[in-house]
Amino acid sequence: MSNRLLLTGHGALAQGMRDAALLILGERDDVLATAPYTGDLDALTAEVDEVRRAADDGTVFIVTDLEGGSPHNAVLGISRDPRVRVLSGMNLPLVLALAMQLEELDGTTALDELLTEARDGVGEHRLAAAETPTDEEDF
Repeated sequence: MSNRLLLTGHGALAQGMRDAALLILGERDDVLATAPYTGDLDALTAEVDEVRRAADDGTVFIVTDLEGGSPHNAVLGISRDPRVRVLSGMNLPLVLALAMQLEELDGTTALDELLTEARDGVGEHRLAAAETPTDEEDF
């Protein structure tokens, strides 16, 4: 099976996300990114379709940055193919989880755990404020 993970989104986000993921995972030829999207839907659709055809009998997992955005809407057209899965809300935890399990996944695999892992990677974090000494502590 030759599964592929394809990242797409506005501007150069997809390539930057791929670069970040491969910095952690090492070089991979099954994690791909579309060219920077600047409004040419035909070029994007052709690029995505080429990846789908190259996947042979494998599944293509397409991750977009924004549900309802132009790149997301453009790839929805090929999601009728049972070998294509489209996910939105791209973040690095999601990309890493998909990439690390890519060969075990298929067109029917439930992705709930991966999506939960991606959601759990989003949060607010703050260090506790340093305590300032009172006058009494100075003596």
